[in-house]
Amino acid sequence: MAAFIQWQVKDASEEAVSRALQFDLSWTGTNGRLETSELEKYVAKYAATGEQRYADQALVFYQVLQSRLNTWSAGGFRIFLDRSPERTRRFEELGALIHELESQFANLSEPEAQQTILRKLEQASPLVNRIGGEAHSESIAEASEVRQRLQQRHFLDNVLSVGLIAISGLLLVAMSFLNHWLRQAHRRARDSADAFAHQARHDALTGLPNRFAFGEALKGATAGFGTGQPMALFVIDLDGFKPINDALGHAAGDELLQSVARRVRGVSGDWGSCCQVFRLGGDEFTVLMKGECASHRVIERANELLAALRKPHKITTGNIIVDATIGVARSDAEMTGSDEIFVDADLALSRAKALGKGIALEYEPSMHAELRRRSEIEAALPLAIHNGEIFPYYQPQVDMISNRIVGVEALARWRHPSLGWISPGEFIPIAESSGRICDVGQLILTAACESAMQLPADIRISVNISVAQLIRYDVVDLIKNVLERSGLAPARLKLEVTESIFMKDGDRIFATLRALKAIGVGISLDDFGTGYSALSYLQHFAWDELKIDRQFVRSLEAEEESHHIVDAVASLAGRLGIPVTAEGIETREQHLMLRARGCKFGQGYLYGKPMTFDALRQAVKEDGHARNVIPSYSVV
Repeated sequence: MAAFIQWQVKDASEEAVSRALQFDLSWTGTNGRLETSELEKYVAKYAATGEQRYADQALVFYQVLQSRLNTWSAGGFRIFLDRSPERTRRFEELGALIHELESQFANLSEPEAQQTILRKLEQASPLVNRIGGEAHSESIAEASEVRQRLQQRHFLDNVLSVGLIAISGLLLVAMSFLNHWLRQAHRRARDSADAFAHQARHDALTGLPNRFAFGEALKGATAGFGTGQPMALFVIDLDGFKPINDALGHAAGDELLQSVARRVRGVSGDWGSCCQVFRLGGDEFTVLMKGECASHRVIERANELLAALRKPHKITTGNIIVDATIGVARSDAEMTGSDEIFVDADLALSRAKALGKGIALEYEPSMHAELRRRSEIEAALPLAIHNGEIFPYYQPQVDMISNRIVGVEALARWRHPSLGWISPGEFIPIAESSGRICDVGQLILTAACESAMQLPADIRISVNISVAQLIRYDVVDLIKNVLERSGLAPARLKLEVTESIFMKDGDRIFATLRALKAIGVGISLDDFGTGYSALSYLQHFAWDELKIDRQFVRSLEAEEESHHIVDAVASLAGRLGIPVTAEGIETREQHLMLRARGCKFGQGYLYGKPMTFDALRQAVKEDGHARNVIPSYSVV
């Protein structure tokens, strides 16, 4: 009899443990739902902003989702699917939809492919949610059944134990041991179920509610649309987190994220219980406010949060200072769904980042118009490059002693057939984020070199080159080919780079610049003095020119500090044997002051605005006297 009882108890425990493994169904199903949501989010972000990092994230999550479907099609999850013909049909339909996206992801940069992907994902999302939800429900039912069976076994065991007391003290001891073991198994199963429910809705690193919980909370909050209950949403993104993570390691990055989470939770906690904090993933957090918290001082609260985040964060390796950008959106009477307020806050975040980061910005309806215009410009870029709508204008560079034109800078201009002139400040960032900047740069470089061949041989041509071009493995060969086809001597070409290009793979950039100098091309450091490590760059490379940024020239007549900066740059460059060019010269007084401080060359409206090549050729004639462009008393 004792052997029978022991067998019963052990069998019950093993069965409980085996059935508890069914929780894997819910875990796998929930991950599939989250991964589909992440994929849809990053495709939508990429379609909205054109930023390459969102495209990279979208491709990663597409591959993860494909792997997830392979997992679903085997093992225990496959058994779960096969229990229902309808569930099997949904899974096969889902697999077909995801497989169809493969060709679209190959053309992800095309707006049509983006819209197709979002449409297919909209069809696939209900299928994933249905399958994942059923897996979750079945796992919960299994967990409940396990607990009930364990309780029943426990009760039976206790009854049998009373009978065994009279038979043998030895059996009583054995039974007591087995009872204790069984209670532990029961507790572990219950704790596992509770832990799973918590983990499914919380971030493991920070302990904050995760994206899944945010979606649920947002839907619950937006159910109050139309009832008059105010709601506000902060979308928070850390500025410069990736360089910190790369430089100090992932452990330091994790500590920083934990510190940020504590700060956000602490500050928002002071505002009242109507605030909820979530971590969506990476360095992105949200704060959802309802009721009184969302009715007033919303922007002030966002700035209060920024001030708190800017204070040093103490981690194992020392103190770290990090900034953040916040997009803010509030509910209004016209909103009908939970996605609207999140999209509005995300648009405000993107706009804030474009304005320079480190600020809190509230959503405005015009941001949607800006997004539409950005999308229109991005869509028009390939055709504009092909049709020659983008072309160079040329601005003279003069010798400030002889007042003669010694060079010209080629500047990209775009004249759209229906949108008219599009500012370089507008289309260049879009070209960079959409991956078209290399095509634009190659177009301007080719046209500039060909035009330079029609100018006197002592006039050099300057062309800006982007980081996207410089990190290409074949950039040196491309530039050599342009020079060979145009016939331009390498010494007549000068490539202008800004300090910002060294923020990404500086060693590789310097190696490329040295290779370009080796073929005879000049290299100029543009906007000198506006970056963070300008002096260190002078140690690493033999520059052919330093260009003083126009902001110092503009304030030269009004601010004494600008005098000192120009004096220092001109003196330092003189000692290093590097010629100095001042940009943005608009008055004769600026010309004379800069010349007196050792600037050899100048560029600006005083000498000529950016102009067509025909206008430039008229200004630069073979007759040397015609190249004296400085008037005696007026600004050109």
